[in-house]
Amino acid sequence: MLTSRKNCLLFSKMSYLIQQRLAMPWMAEYRQVIKEFLKNIHLFHQKDKSEYANKIYKNVEKICYIFTLFVHIQLYFGILLFNVTPTYKNFRAGMYGSNKPVNATYETAVYIYLPFDYVTDIKGHIFVSFMGWFLTCICSTSFCLWHLLLSLMVFHLWGNLKILEHNIYNFPKPANHQMKRIGISWYTEEESKKISTLIVELVNHHRNIMDFISKTSSAYSFFLLLNFSFYQIVGCIILLKCSTLNSEALGNYAPLTVVLFQQLIQISVIFELLGSQSEKIIDAVYGLPWECMKLKERKLVLFFLQNVQEPIHPKACGMIPVGVQTMAAILKACFSYYIMLRTVTTTEEMT
Repeated sequence: MLTSRKNCLLFSKMSYLIQQRLAMPWMAEYRQVIKEFLKNIHLFHQKDKSEYANKIYKNVEKICYIFTLFVHIQLYFGILLFNVTPTYKNFRAGMYGSNKPVNATYETAVYIYLPFDYVTDIKGHIFVSFMGWFLTCICSTSFCLWHLLLSLMVFHLWGNLKILEHNIYNFPKPANHQMKRIGISWYTEEESKKISTLIVELVNHHRNIMDFISKTSSAYSFFLLLNFSFYQIVGCIILLKCSTLNSEALGNYAPLTVVLFQQLIQISVIFELLGSQSEKIIDAVYGLPWECMKLKERKLVLFFLQNVQEPIHPKACGMIPVGVQTMAAILKACFSYYIMLRTVTTTEEMT
């Protein structure tokens, strides 16, 4: 009974989360985020501005390619293993032979309510098997590609922050126009016009990054909260399913366990990387030669300094920070609940 309840809870939570993710493309806010990413944030728009920007663009593109390849291998392997496992078990049990075992039933990747028999009838079984391939493709795609797209956007945001940091650290210094009275080099009138334009460009670049992060957080906020809730509830269940260590349980649930926890760690570490890079911008702006500027440029630097004070730490629904600390708390809770469920299961088996 407990095993049946665990299966129902596991797949009902997965189905609910998949429906939420499949509904996202119909949200105007989500579509606006993707449009903004392609028009402004993608490093394609930065690569021709400097040699360093082109270098970062190539590095990020290489990272995105390797990461995309890894996720797709993971996706196809999961689909294949989830559907091949019941087929192999049916073949091993002799269900496809002429002498089918008496009272034996076919195993399928999915079990759904249908108006015809598919557990003993070969035609119904073939139909449901093809339906299983279709449904598992949708499930795997919604799980893997949702995280992939969000990760790729974060990689490009990280690249934009790296370019911004480099531009700040390489801000032009004043020429050797010394004020003998106080011994400070000042920008000339011509230099002041140029640096004023450069500061405005830096401020606009940072503002574009922050605006996109704000829109992304708003679009993904509720779904990130659902994502964390899903891992909190389902993580302990799939650990319990794998804990039997038999070939059937490992074949059905081990790949799912690896993928789910890998995705949790992946998205948390990537967002933590973004937050740590944003903190470097604060130190970079502090290093600008404001003491050599005139009052107008100093005001711009002060405005810029105020804008970069808050590091980038997106939160799910404005409550739960997305990062390694939240990831560690979820993993700790999953293992705690797993131990509790394992104890309950062992007690029921003994009684």
